[in-house]
Amino acid sequence: MAEYTYEVLVEYGAQAIEDIRHKRLTKAVEDITFINIAVTGVIANITKSFSQSALGHMMYDGVRTYFTKEAEHALHGEIVAVALFTQLYYNKLSEDKEALRLFMKGMDMPLTLQELGIEPTQKNLDILEAYLIDSPYVEQSEESFKLLHEAMKQMC
Repeated sequence: MAEYTYEVLVEYGAQAIEDIRHKRLTKAVEDITFINIAVTGVIANITKSFSQSALGHMMYDGVRTYFTKEAEHALHGEIVAVALFTQLYYNKLSEDKEALRLFMKGMDMPLTLQELGIEPTQKNLDILEAYLIDSPYVEQSEESFKLLHEAMKQMC
């Protein structure tokens, strides 16, 4: 199901964005909207979000909590997507980073914290890291904490 979702996003995502920019409601827009809301919701519930985009969504909460003004222009999906670089590293899937970067760049999405409006200072990274450490998606072990610490740099 997740693989199918990704395939649809790759195939129709750029067209849907272009259609939206021109205020056209097309099948591509409808399909991408359905995939993003309904299908990803089912996937998240089946997997309980572990090892998927859970850290990305927790990061969204952290950004909205601690960097409200800085990232006020950023959309939910943009914040989650930037945080997926952290998720990939944390899940030991760093080899997928370049494909994600190219995919996001092709849709004119922000790729870094700075592009979201948040300066990637050590202090700001520490704030977000502390927020994530207390989430149910980070294993409470020294090894996991070290992995998360390194993963945070992936959004810079």
